[in-house]
Amino acid sequence: MKAVALAATLAALACFGTPEQDIVNAISADRMMDNIKYLSGATSSIKTRYTPSSGCFAAANWTKAWFESLGYTVTLQTWGTVDGYPAAPNVIARKPGTNGTNQVFVICAHLDSVSNQNWTNAPGADDNASGSAIVMEAALLLQNYPTEYAVEFVLFTGEEQWMLGSSYYVQNPGGRQFLGAINCDMTAYEKNPGTPIVVAQCNYIYPLADLVAQLSQYYNPGRAVARHEQCPSDQWAFGYAGIPNCMVAEATADQIWGGSNPNYHRTTDTWDYLHPQFQRECAIAAIAGIAHLANVSNGMAAVLMPEYVGDRSAVTVEVQLREPGQTQTVGLFYLPLTTAGTFELPDDIPAGTWDIAVKAPGWLRSVAATVSVPSPLGVTVLLKPGDANNDNRVDMSDLNAVLLAFGTVGSPHTDIDGDGAVALGDLNLVLVSFGEQGEP
Repeated sequence: MKAVALAATLAALACFGTPEQDIVNAISADRMMDNIKYLSGATSSIKTRYTPSSGCFAAANWTKAWFESLGYTVTLQTWGTVDGYPAAPNVIARKPGTNGTNQVFVICAHLDSVSNQNWTNAPGADDNASGSAIVMEAALLLQNYPTEYAVEFVLFTGEEQWMLGSSYYVQNPGGRQFLGAINCDMTAYEKNPGTPIVVAQCNYIYPLADLVAQLSQYYNPGRAVARHEQCPSDQWAFGYAGIPNCMVAEATADQIWGGSNPNYHRTTDTWDYLHPQFQRECAIAAIAGIAHLANVSNGMAAVLMPEYVGDRSAVTVEVQLREPGQTQTVGLFYLPLTTAGTFELPDDIPAGTWDIAVKAPGWLRSVAATVSVPSPLGVTVLLKPGDANNDNRVDMSDLNAVLLAFGTVGSPHTDIDGDGAVALGDLNLVLVSFGEQGEP
């Protein structure tokens, strides 16, 4: 990522939008534990995820179907062999960005596992069904939020054979421009009360890791963050390609590979040794990070003003937030339109179902009813012209206002069609809407 873009992201850190907070609030330890149990064989027939094993292929196929059930486009990326056997593929689920480019942020984890019984019994609940469950949780929670940048939710294989799958992915971008990556590896074992969350980076590229560490401290008050450099996991592939990166993990980096979890790389790495609340806090750090970097939003609204021929960017609309079926305003915003006649739904609108009422000077108020926020497909509001004196009804006073200004440049109220002159077109719009009343 360009340095200026990362600097802007860090500068905006204090301005947390409601979409990001809503996503953090919705992170579920129970849901992640269910996926950990499935991947580690407690509730499935997957007894090992050793990269060339049938269990790892089964896990890749299951997660592919799971991502597809959320509506993502999913690719199985084959990359080579392990011990002379075909390796299970990387699983890549893609969320397009609203900017329409191939600029991509990645949240990833490794799907494969090892033990002293690789081919038959390597449950890998902490290492690394836990990190995989965070990636799945991120995909679930971001599915309805528009993001400015594309996001790829990636489960790599071959990590235990020294980052083979992630190296292939980074070295074969296929047109992607990688802006940054957050890797999750071993995130559910709390060795002692107060065990820190480690946030590490590779190749001395600090800004993205700094951001994730700050987000963790903001959303996980009281949970320490330990910083580290060069932890061997899939963020390495990004770091050595010069791509901003970080790893979210349990404990401190020295402890992870020095005995943080006594079940590390053993057949006893099962779900019942894990700590759901600690898993949730690690998930908060990673998922808040990807939501912030990708710039989640509540969506866009299109304001249709068919008779308006002026510059839409000169129009400021009044937007009222209401409980469904009610007229009382619970949130009020004044927002400029773009030249295309759109505005971004404010971050201050909480997730839920709302009525959204829109009013422009000289136009009758219109209500988009029962809008789901976030609104990935967008909101459309059709405004009717004719309210020349902006009192939400069209009557003789509006007719008089247009007649008094007739032949002049007028104001936004009397120049209803926005053509720069008060003329017959404006008078006709009043007459067409005569007797109509806007929403109170």
